[in-house]
Amino acid sequence: MFGVSAMMYVSECRGYRSILERRPVAGKRKPARYGDVFAIMRYAAAVLILVLVGAGFMTVGTGATGREPAAPSPSESVVIVSAGETLWEIAAAHKAEGMDTRRAVYEIRKRNGLEGSALRAGQRLIIPDWSDR
Repeated sequence: MFGVSAMMYVSECRGYRSILERRPVAGKRKPARYGDVFAIMRYAAAVLILVLVGAGFMTVGTGATGREPAAPSPSESVVIVSAGETLWEIAAAHKAEGMDTRRAVYEIRKRNGLEGSALRAGQRLIIPDWSDR
């Protein structure tokens, strides 16, 4: 029993080299293998793709349409949003007689290129001309 375990210990130790044997000699650099270069290129390509996809999601996530609404016509009016004012309140105050407020909100959003109903204080909203609706 002792002889077998001693042989196993010795056979395990033969595969190891000392730290001095593993240390590269100064001035001698091991040339990169093709597989190493290929792995680095794959890693760099994966990082680049992740960065581009992340940038794309951040751009889409802002909700920016990238366009300004056309200048108001003489028949349209411009409203400056006050602090705490909602799109629903503005639509209800400026809609045509008998018009559904939901429809007025939709028309104001469409005219101003808004994707949601969030407004900022000081924002200019163009109120469409309701005479043809």
